[in-house]
Amino acid sequence: MKLTYFLIMAVFVGCAPRELPHPALSPQEVVHINFLALQQNDSPELDHGIEIAWNFASPTNKENTGPIERFNIMVHNENFRPLINCRHFEIRTHFQEKSEAEFLVLIEDSEGEVHSYMVSLSLQKYPPYDDCWMIDAVIPMRLPSKDGPRVAFFTSFNYWPAPFL
Repeated sequence: MKLTYFLIMAVFVGCAPRELPHPALSPQEVVHINFLALQQNDSPELDHGIEIAWNFASPTNKENTGPIERFNIMVHNENFRPLINCRHFEIRTHFQEKSEAEFLVLIEDSEGEVHSYMVSLSLQKYPPYDDCWMIDAVIPMRLPSKDGPRVAFFTSFNYWPAPFL
């Protein structure tokens, strides 16, 4: 009986998309999983994508943004609402070292507006997440306006004219 249960669980777990941190995931894969989950936020149920994002929030991030009910409210505020059900997202590498990484993520929201976010990750050192990349912060950034100067917030990144998609 126990063997049958184990085999059934192994099949279901193996087929499910990654929804929890795992040491085999690269920092870019973690960012991709999070933004894809938020893009498909209400599938298979309401705010499921936000739950996945919460799973990948580092312990420090959870201390600052939790519990999950508060995190959910934060993601629905005007700074992060564009992430929910966005049309498209594009991940750009900005910086990566042994235990830290940052990515610039550009998104086209559900209304066609372009937004950018800086995502900071760190490699966790302690159980239960040791050797897992987790998100420390997602910071909304302003893109330069069409009429204004094209000055990048991070000087090593060059902006391009819209549309980027």
